[in-house]
Amino acid sequence: MLITVVITMAAEAAIGLLLLLHLQRGFGLELMEIAYVFLPGAIAMSVLPPYMHRIVVTLGRRLVLIAGSVASAAFAVGLAFAPNPWWIAGLWVLSAVAWSAVLPVQQAIIAEAAGRAHLGRGLSLYEAATLAGAFVGSLAAGMLYETGSWRIACLVSAVVIASGVLIIPRAVAKLDLPDKPPAAPMTNVAKDTPPPSRDNPAPQAPRGREHKTRRKLLSDLAWHAGIYLPAMLLALAFIPTVTLPWLIGQDSTPLPSSSDGLSLASIAPGALRVWTIIFVIDVIWTAYDVAFRAAPQHSRE
Repeated sequence: MLITVVITMAAEAAIGLLLLLHLQRGFGLELMEIAYVFLPGAIAMSVLPPYMHRIVVTLGRRLVLIAGSVASAAFAVGLAFAPNPWWIAGLWVLSAVAWSAVLPVQQAIIAEAAGRAHLGRGLSLYEAATLAGAFVGSLAAGMLYETGSWRIACLVSAVVIASGVLIIPRAVAKLDLPDKPPAAPMTNVAKDTPPPSRDNPAPQAPRGREHKTRRKLLSDLAWHAGIYLPAMLLALAFIPTVTLPWLIGQDSTPLPSSSDGLSLASIAPGALRVWTIIFVIDVIWTAYDVAFRAAPQHSRE
């Protein structure tokens, strides 16, 4: 399963980088316009996982992983022939739908295979596999884009993604785990528990991100802020073109151009502005979850 994760992440990272390069060089989009192409897919990735879990419960993990690989491969093929950024944005949303089903299933399978005693080790191996796949995929994408063509790079990525159709069934079978996860996580009810009534309602199973407590949500946001704020302070101090009014859109000064195409001076300011937008969305989304969707803080028992 870890090999499957590496292959999947390598191909998907390659597709993401190829898409970024193609939107900038092929269609001449600015970085903010590129961010708008990615935004619908990012929203889909944030909203769909709780609903995709119901499909996993109905169809089984193996079938969902295979269908997700086929859908991602189809997206990569369609990307090679997309005539304009509107088509690319739509295809990226379809890819996000596939990811919303595949990534949680991969994480759940590896967590169950590791067991409670080795859960930390299992999740660390999963994260290491995703980082290794992203590194290999990004490197390969750059080489394919420079030495070949846009369409060849997309088709190669599609073949790599589609290889998961052959690997996934064997990987899931070797782990000897149930193909269909339980529909509701809260099934351990004591025999002497009274039946649900008006004064004693039945407990509701959490859905999607509701299993996270307020403390966990705020802790995640603190980690994100701990990475974002120092990087932004360093950028404001050492990159002359990055200013606070420019980051929030009040200054319309154009990005510096480079005769070599891509350079740090031309990429860093726009990337920081996109990061700022993502961080603001993260803050708003976390505030909404803390106020309306967070699970209550349970005792250890």
